[in-house]
Amino acid sequence: MLSDKTDEDSQAQRDRIKKNALVAVENSKLAHSRNKKYYDAGRKVPDFEIGQYVWRFHQVRKKGLTHAFLPQKSGPFIIIDQISPVNFKIKLVNKSNRSKPMIVHVNDIRKVASVL
Repeated sequence: MLSDKTDEDSQAQRDRIKKNALVAVENSKLAHSRNKKYYDAGRKVPDFEIGQYVWRFHQVRKKGLTHAFLPQKSGPFIIIDQISPVNFKIKLVNKSNRSKPMIVHVNDIRKVASVL
């Protein structure tokens, strides 16, 4: 008699746990879709083209110097290739034309306002 009661209680508890787990999964999916909607609203697609001139922004840290007075950009570079939707291969524009191409993320480059 006692074991039947505990078996029923433990089965009811397992059922509640499964039900709560399903509710948690559904709530997680709702939160994910809501967060995606807010992220996508502020996201802009990079609009760089091959052959376009860009600056490369990079944070240089030197001990003992404030970063406000250090150079924050270098270049100009020219875009050689688009590796992926967010990665570009760029090459330094200079007279010797011997610089090595580098692959950079779209967050690290900005358009040049006017061509030199």
